[in-house]
Amino acid sequence: MSEEKKVLLAPNENEKKKPGCFKGCLTFIIIFIIFGALISACFGDETPTEDVNSTNEPADTSAKSSVNKQESKEKDTTDSSKPSADEVGYYKNELGPELDAIQKEYDRIWNEQWITTFNGISDGSVNVYDAYKTMTFIETNYTALSKNIKKIESNNLSKENNKLLEEYTSKLKKASDYRSFAASEAAKMFDNGDFKPSEFESIKNIVSMSDNEMLSAIVNRVSIESNLGLIETTE
Repeated sequence: MSEEKKVLLAPNENEKKKPGCFKGCLTFIIIFIIFGALISACFGDETPTEDVNSTNEPADTSAKSSVNKQESKEKDTTDSSKPSADEVGYYKNELGPELDAIQKEYDRIWNEQWITTFNGISDGSVNVYDAYKTMTFIETNYTALSKNIKKIESNNLSKENNKLLEEYTSKLKKASDYRSFAASEAAKMFDNGDFKPSEFESIKNIVSMSDNEMLSAIVNRVSIESNLGLIETTE
């Protein structure tokens, strides 16, 4: 047996004096799985509406000239607000795939490690020692992901889209940090054998905060893609 295994086993030797304690906790873990681990998030896009200003037909030539100049200025403003082909191409070919990869890793860690572990605890295929070890892996993985998110930057987007990107990365980083913290708290729970309902509730709340940050981040990303004309909106 490796030294690491001995360390993990040591804190739980005293628990042998409490037969059935762990089995009695499975009900709480199943409840936690239902409400904390198996989370599906659904969100929709809101289509912004714009006010259209109409002008009355001018009664004389000078008025028409003034209106034509105003329309020309409005046209120039509209044209300048359109994303450039370079900006769209940059997002589609470079930034977009980078964001996709980070979001994919964010979900992979959760699905393959967190959910699998708690499902295993509930059906008895995973013991508390392995669960503890996996929680420490999850904490490490999300911490590393958070550092990678912080490195995301772009000078090739418009001022508006760059601000949206900053908000997106800030919220995505918080979501990753919350999941790292949830894993840390779960590791303590397995290590200490503290399976009280209040402990589950605390971890559930942390997971919920992570989900909220992630959904807010997705809204920012959708706004960027809408500005770039990559998402069709309906009236």
